[in-house]
Amino acid sequence: MLNLEKSANTLINVFKAALFGYLLKTFCLSFYKVPSNSMENSLIPGDGILISKMTYGPRLYFGELSFFSSSIFQLPGFGRVNRNDVIVFNSPKEQDLILVKRCIGLPGDIIHIENEKVLLGGKVVHEDVPIYKYWVYTKQRKEISKVLDSMRLLTGQFYYRISKGYFVATLNKRNVNVLKDNKYVDSVKREIPEDNSPIFNSWTKDDFGPITVPKQGTMIILDSASLSNYADIIAKENKSVEFSENGVYINGLFKTNYTFKNNYYFMMGDNRDNSTDSRWIGFVPESYLIGKVFLVLYSLDYSKNSLRKNRFLRGVE
Repeated sequence: MLNLEKSANTLINVFKAALFGYLLKTFCLSFYKVPSNSMENSLIPGDGILISKMTYGPRLYFGELSFFSSSIFQLPGFGRVNRNDVIVFNSPKEQDLILVKRCIGLPGDIIHIENEKVLLGGKVVHEDVPIYKYWVYTKQRKEISKVLDSMRLLTGQFYYRISKGYFVATLNKRNVNVLKDNKYVDSVKREIPEDNSPIFNSWTKDDFGPITVPKQGTMIILDSASLSNYADIIAKENKSVEFSENGVYINGLFKTNYTFKNNYYFMMGDNRDNSTDSRWIGFVPESYLIGKVFLVLYSLDYSKNSLRKNRFLRGVE
């Protein structure tokens, strides 16, 4: 009898622990391993990050994740999405694919990328955050290598091309200014990506828009310009959409205008030359947001199979 009671108590305790873990993961926190360098220097491959689901509100969805709000139940959060938040979300192109990027545009914002610079309302934003590849010309290889090391650039973020006489380094604006002022540096030049081909509406990753981020309740006129920008969203928000020479039929009804049913966000990686973000995958619906990244719990250096001590319990901005 005592053994039976002990076994029953053990099972109850296991069940309580499992239930607590499930509730914690569903409603409060989630864990994610960063797989790529699209968010360097904020997040790097090997980072294990914690995500707050309570900030925007935990979500429950029935069946497959979709753009239909009726299939998703979202509890209220204690905060809201802000520009510059680092967010984990489901890709609108592949719902099973989880991505982590920075929120650049909120519902109603007009996004314009001009010569790599992101403009909101005609003003450049997030200028110090993104990183790009640069050529750092120098005849003092050892001296500049020490400088790059002191800047705490990650292994693999810079290397030396002996025949050319320059370092290839992934740098933000502050790094570039520091190197330009260094007496051992001859010059710092932006590496022009070989592939800058059109990705959407003849726009490229460095010259994109202007385009307005869809906002719930906002009405647009259905013409060639708006359909060019939003046909995919309109199709996903409705069960039946037909685009013809005569016009647009939504759920069997002829329409000359359309009102967005959801809020959307424009996401970008900090590593602008190496990030598959909203420039490729489109706007991210609010229901696809999993949570806000707030902490690097630990970081594993795969090349050395060891922990990076300087990234333990590190906040994310």
